[in-house]
Amino acid sequence: MQRKLFLLIVFIAMVAVFASYVYAQLSRLFPFPPLGSKLSVLTAIDYPRVEKR
Repeated sequence: MQRKLFLLIVFIAMVAVFASYVYAQLSRLFPFPPLGSKLSVLTAIDYPRVEKR
């Protein structure tokens, strides 16, 4: 009984560590945009000029 409880606790701890690692990696790849930011489209008019719409 004690061995099963110990293994269950170890398993839950390992799952928690793995989930936090995955969350950290995904938040680096797909960061949340800052609050109040808006999407826009950049259009190249001439090579050096770029216009925001």
